[in-house]
Amino acid sequence: MPALGEPIGALLLAVATTLVLLALGAVVIIRGLQRGESETHPWLVRGAWMVILVLLAVGINLLSETWTRAEPKNTAKPSIVADVQASMWRFTMTPTILPLGTRVEFRIQSTDTIHGFGVYDPSGRLLFTVMAVPGSPEYARYTFTETGLYTIRCTEYCGAPHGLMRATFIVERR
Repeated sequence: MPALGEPIGALLLAVATTLVLLALGAVVIIRGLQRGESETHPWLVRGAWMVILVLLAVGINLLSETWTRAEPKNTAKPSIVADVQASMWRFTMTPTILPLGTRVEFRIQSTDTIHGFGVYDPSGRLLFTVMAVPGSPEYARYTFTETGLYTIRCTEYCGAPHGLMRATFIVERR
């Protein structure tokens, strides 16, 4: 059974919540129509749907917060800092070899336009993403639990060669 903090667990919970809310909304609307309330109280049907949509939107937004894997900035101090520069159409990062099981703070800066800094694990799964805006350094902390070759990809369209904007780094045991 996937944990609710994992993307698949959060997705399953979102789908289940959506189905329950839709069933509840259908019951309310059907009962209202059977009583003829849609003609005498049209606000009841509209109100029920509005409540369902608001709850659904809030629920999905709250659940999506569990998909963020980067650690909050106010957690314990990082053991290593990786400086990242994003510029048309490349990433440069130092160091390029990171230790396994060590809290890493990525300090991301863009030199020209908005870029997305997305870190993908060796299997290609997105771990976290940060928006890099010129003149405003961003930070992300993460502890890698798996060795291998990780990929950085730009997740914000930044021009024609955007799809080629990639870099890699290695996580290894030390």
